[in-house]
Amino acid sequence: MKSRTILMVCDTFPPDAYVGGLRPGMFSKYLPQYGWQPLVLTRSLPADDPDYSPSLLVDGLPDHARVIRVPFGTRGQDLGAARRRLRTRLRCLVRPEVAHPPGVYDGMARQAHALLRDAYYDAVWATVPDLWPLRLAAELADSRKVPWVADLRDISEQEDGEHGGLRARFLHHRVRWRRRQLLRSASAVVTVSQNHAEVLAKHNGRSVRVIPNGFDPEMFPRRENAKPSPRFSVVYMGRILSAWLQEPRSLFAAMDRMLDSSEINAKHLDVSFYGTEARVLGDLAAPFRSRSLIQAKPRIPYDRVPGVLRRSCVLLLLTNRGRHGILTTKLFEYLGARRPVLCVPGDGGELDALIAEAEAGLSCSTVDAVGKALSDWYREWCATGTVSSHGREQVIMRYSRERQAGELAGILDSVVSGHGAAVAAR
Repeated sequence: MKSRTILMVCDTFPPDAYVGGLRPGMFSKYLPQYGWQPLVLTRSLPADDPDYSPSLLVDGLPDHARVIRVPFGTRGQDLGAARRRLRTRLRCLVRPEVAHPPGVYDGMARQAHALLRDAYYDAVWATVPDLWPLRLAAELADSRKVPWVADLRDISEQEDGEHGGLRARFLHHRVRWRRRQLLRSASAVVTVSQNHAEVLAKHNGRSVRVIPNGFDPEMFPRRENAKPSPRFSVVYMGRILSAWLQEPRSLFAAMDRMLDSSEINAKHLDVSFYGTEARVLGDLAAPFRSRSLIQAKPRIPYDRVPGVLRRSCVLLLLTNRGRHGILTTKLFEYLGARRPVLCVPGDGGELDALIAEAEAGLSCSTVDAVGKALSDWYREWCATGTVSSHGREQVIMRYSRERQAGELAGILDSVVSGHGAAVAAR
């Protein structure tokens, strides 16, 4: 099979410690198996940037020579925002990809064309939430007359319930209007959930493919038996940004009931939040007696995450009702860890359905349901020293990053063939 080159434009890439870099990172790791060699163009934070953290360590990524990193730090963003004049402000108003993050599109575009002057690629792929990679990908594809694919791992519609007011609605409408313009030249559009695909198809008047997030099968190999745990451990991996995004209070209320009824021994309980700010967690837990049992632990390097997840009894997934189509990487890595998932309070839709189909755990929308799930698992731990996972392996393996790279390769093969046929017909 003849090897082709895909230029991947992304806002972050490992080892820069932003979870958004996992999706392009994992695609780049496995695409060569399907005949596509990645060439990555990404923004990179300088080592002296206050947000710099090279802790997203992943084996098997492309050689350094195939990852073009354009340094642009948060200080540059702040300076770019401060220096905006009236003409620049008007440009930002109608071109939100220029406005956010400040200065990044202009800085990337200036250097990208020069850095890629002698590079060859058969297609371009770009991932968002920010719009600037879409515009840059469209321009780089047009300069070589090759097709490009848009990958929307987040969409502004998913936050409609969080922000109100006329200004917020205007800003979201502006982003969606510009996104529709940018997607017109894309040969294919991909997103991460069926809900997102339906929303995008409606707003953009075109079909949208779904490739969910997933887990790396090398980091999460299948293991049959869980080891006994010295305590009944419940683990949440990641940040809590707000109660609208991640709502844990029904868990805390259920824990209070279990402690009040002596249904659980506090000395047996270990509830840990890795990477959540202690202040945020403390504010949410303040009204509950169980607050003294809840630990905010530092963020850990990515290569240590699988071990922590596998040693846990229960893995906590936080969402909120009404937040549809939010299928985060965390969910799939929980599946890969093969430990029971407790989803609180569930989304009443696609997320709950996926957990049920995989038989990976429980989504609990009420305090009573959370309490029953914890009680059942706690009794099992008391009897066996662990909690069994009954996930359906056939369903879990659908979300292997290796398999998903094959799906993307199929899309790339199709758009390149279609583009070549269109050119030949002219």
